[in-house]
Amino acid sequence: MITDLIDKVWKNERFQDAVRNIEISWISKELSLDSGKTLDVDLVKKAMQAAAILACSDNLEHRSTAYRLATSIYDLYQGEEINFHKPLRVILTRLENFPSIKTKTDVSEVGKDLPISLVTEELIASKSREVFLEDESFLLTGFQYSLWRLLLDERKAAISAPTSAGKSYVLQKFLQHVCNADQVSVFYLVPTRALIAQVSADLSKIFSGLDEDSIDIVSVPPDAEVELSKRAVYVMTQERTQLLLNTHPGLIPKVVVIDEAHSISDGSRGVLLQSVIDSLLRRNAFAQILFASPMIKNLEIFERLFRVDEIDCVVSEEPAVAQNFVVLEIDPEEDGLIKVNPRGDGRADLGYIGDIKIKSELATRADRLSYIPAYVGKGSINIIYANGADEAERVAIKLANILRGRRSTPRREALAELAIETVHESYEMATCAKKGVAFHYGEVPALLRRAVESAVSDGDIDFLVCTSTLLQGVNLPAKNIFLYRPEKGSNKPLKSTDFWNLAGRAGRLLKEFKGNIFLIDYGLWKERPLEQSKKEIVVPAIERIIKENPRELLNIIEGKRHTKRRDSPDVESVFVKLFSDHRSGELQRTFEGAGIVDPNYREQIESALQLAASEISLPDSVLVQSPNISAHKQQALFNRIQCLIDQGADVNDLLPVHPLKVGAYTSCVNVLGLCHEYLLGLDSESKLASFQAVIALKWMRGVTLPQIIDGQIERKPNADRRVLIRKVLEVIEKDIRFQAVRLYGCYISIIKHILELRGWRELANHVVPISLFLEVGACDKTTISLMSLGLSRVTAKQLGLKSISKSLDVRSARKWVRSIDIKKLGLSELVEREIVALNLV
Repeated sequence: MITDLIDKVWKNERFQDAVRNIEISWISKELSLDSGKTLDVDLVKKAMQAAAILACSDNLEHRSTAYRLATSIYDLYQGEEINFHKPLRVILTRLENFPSIKTKTDVSEVGKDLPISLVTEELIASKSREVFLEDESFLLTGFQYSLWRLLLDERKAAISAPTSAGKSYVLQKFLQHVCNADQVSVFYLVPTRALIAQVSADLSKIFSGLDEDSIDIVSVPPDAEVELSKRAVYVMTQERTQLLLNTHPGLIPKVVVIDEAHSISDGSRGVLLQSVIDSLLRRNAFAQILFASPMIKNLEIFERLFRVDEIDCVVSEEPAVAQNFVVLEIDPEEDGLIKVNPRGDGRADLGYIGDIKIKSELATRADRLSYIPAYVGKGSINIIYANGADEAERVAIKLANILRGRRSTPRREALAELAIETVHESYEMATCAKKGVAFHYGEVPALLRRAVESAVSDGDIDFLVCTSTLLQGVNLPAKNIFLYRPEKGSNKPLKSTDFWNLAGRAGRLLKEFKGNIFLIDYGLWKERPLEQSKKEIVVPAIERIIKENPRELLNIIEGKRHTKRRDSPDVESVFVKLFSDHRSGELQRTFEGAGIVDPNYREQIESALQLAASEISLPDSVLVQSPNISAHKQQALFNRIQCLIDQGADVNDLLPVHPLKVGAYTSCVNVLGLCHEYLLGLDSESKLASFQAVIALKWMRGVTLPQIIDGQIERKPNADRRVLIRKVLEVIEKDIRFQAVRLYGCYISIIKHILELRGWRELANHVVPISLFLEVGACDKTTISLMSLGLSRVTAKQLGLKSISKSLDVRSARKWVRSIDIKKLGLSELVEREIVALNLV
């Protein structure tokens, strides 16, 4: 009977007209436009009743319409004589969207005033979705509850859901349950260091009620001699996880969470992620593995790729908040005139509904991405998407200038001071922050980036200009998102799946029911994402590279190097993976997992690998520690070092020198020089190694960014400081924390192997872990231990200067921090806030 009623409502033309008119009225009110439409109250009431019926449907389109319609009506009439808070609560209950009930106070508190039949209905619905964990109970949506039951049954799962569906919340609550065991090792793999910080902070809050020594959250790989905790969650990127597995061969995973699992398609890092997952499953084939992603169409790919049987696919396309898409067309004939064409939920064009007039020219990209948000986004939290770090800064500076009449606030002043403290007094973030504007890109230091995200979440920063780094899992929703011909990478239009991922951040759960995505001059975009699928088809990097680069792959396997350009790290990564699998007898299984079916191509690759095996003596245990560097190049570096020793070189002169010891600079130049020549194919006489050695040593010694930047300003006093500062940040992130880390990692694995071959095992056990120092930006044990607790480099460095010892391990560091009064240390407000947020005091 209910099915027939739902079908009758949905096919009613008057109902569809009402939906359209209510959508237009809502958007017109949102943008302070006169749509020229007057809603009939009786018709609105009937529409609300229809929404209550559609909420009982299992059809996604019906349910989405019910949510959008009910929340639009509620917003339109909120504060007026007619109030729709009661029916809205009923509809949200029927949709099992229990979190949204708390968005508005009157909706949250009206439950007791509903008729007894509806109270009973809600009670039954909520009880069926209530979960108890220790002394806590919480309500889950239908999707979340299904996921929770599956996790409790210890099933393997591939999960696909929108950004706001709450999958991370359920996964982290599940880990709280798992970590009640006496011994458990959980791996939580994330694609970026920014996500390490966010997940670590989230888990710290969840575990805060437990005994302080009951479970460790580890984000920096401990040294080989460090005894690992019996109960630990390792929150790491694939690079850090690989290092951890290399140094602790006895570590056995119980649960493995792969966050943003679609990053398996991301070039060399995707190949490394696959290799790391393979390693974890080899250690425990029965580990509960969980792949979590946004909207993925082919979740079965993970079962095929990793040859894991019975992976349950858990899919939801229903977000906890809704999104409105509004096309803003700039009139080329009249300066500042913008035509508004709403697209509702993105499926249907609702037509032109009015004009916005801005008293400014909108001639350039920066004009459009600053003046339009400043006018349209008043009083709301806004994200503006920029095509790169330089544009993000320029748009933010322009926005701050537009808003120059604004008064600052204590929180904004604190953020400005932090920008000066962590980067430089000339960093434009300081000026922008005082006006409630900030920018966000990958090279922004961790502490400052977290502080910006926190300020946006709390509403102290209401205009954030971001790049594609915001797509990499950082949970930062806003009321409005503005895009104009968006790109990801140089001249590459934003893919539809990335677009929908970003759009899913419009609308803050518990803050508002809907968010807005403003598409500026959508007709001029190179791609039209609204007309394309929300779901991504994941193609593993190893599959794509093998299929799309056959000649280059075979050349690299055969050891042929490009004469005009560098070899691709992506292809080199596939070579190392295939070479290791060839030696271990896993090659055919890898082909099958990657969908390589052509027998002739398989035979070509295998023959090339057999020839390579006759030329490469390095064992897999060495090669896989540098999985994105060709095995031939690693062998060449090995041969060169062996030759130097055979020719009489003192082996001690070839060992990396600790950054604080005499000879560190010469050692760094020599190591980088060898790596540049044999691993990158660069001119050995280049001054690049000298320049990078200077920056690398300062970074490892804990020299602050302001001091490093001052050094570069002295070298180039006439340079544009904004550009120079960003260049230094890029050098630190790309040249030091990525390139130098991987080069040193390769060099160290090879030199250790040589030492062991020659019987110098004691020397091998004490090789300085320069690659770790380079990544974290510190070289004393206490500072590194403090960073392992989730603290940023800046905070860890400041605390380290106050510590009782320079050699505290992680547990001792945590105990020391909890014993001190941070208020007496003279730390800045936001530095203190980071310590408190991680529940360390």
